[in-house]
Amino acid sequence: MKLFMTTITDQKACPFCKGVNQCMAYSDQACWCENVEIPTSLTELLPLHLQRKSCICLSCINAYNENKEQFKADFLDLSN
Repeated sequence: MKLFMTTITDQKACPFCKGVNQCMAYSDQACWCENVEIPTSLTELLPLHLQRKSCICLSCINAYNENKEQFKADFLDLSN
């Protein structure tokens, strides 16, 4: 099942898998993503209206790094 991105943004949900992204950006603690390299090529897969609106979860970052083509097949609507 492919997941499609909508225009509605939930800042606590990963824009790809819709799982909880564990974002700490709005807390007093440092966010986990400060210590993780997030590929620009991954963030560029998001439509412009969703970029920098919510964090991509660590599971999706790892899945993308392990197999970019499989990640795209799983999470992107390539029929357009």
